[in-house]
Amino acid sequence: MCGSLTEDCKARIEYISEVTGLYFIEDVSFTNSGYKVFNSIPLLESNIIVIVGHNFRVLAFLKEFKDDIYESNVVLVSCYLKKMRDLIEYDKNVYISHQTVTNSTETLVGTDYGFDFNPTCSELDLYNSKGDLLQRIEFSFEKR
Repeated sequence: MCGSLTEDCKARIEYISEVTGLYFIEDVSFTNSGYKVFNSIPLLESNIIVIVGHNFRVLAFLKEFKDDIYESNVVLVSCYLKKMRDLIEYDKNVYISHQTVTNSTETLVGTDYGFDFNPTCSELDLYNSKGDLLQRIEFSFEKR
């Protein structure tokens, strides 16, 4: 999920495609929602959804579309999520990007790592990790 189809969002889609080895297309059922949602082709058998955005947008998305998310593993790339009760009460396996002591998510200069967007430390860990996708997510993100 991206707030708009900016160059940053396009670069993240390419990144997710490279990490998963799958192609992604826009889910048009969300067209009027103000969000950009992309589904893998074929549909990801690992039962994983990745949501990227500012914390208030991520939480609004989860609240609005909670019943539409069929995946049981939800990966959130955002900041200030550690203390939010909505995530703890969410009935899914929730993984959040590593947070600093101030609950922010550190981003790196993407061009230093060959990316056209500024990845979080968790995204870089995921990119460089080995194993099946869920094992790599569990290694790279914090489970809530």
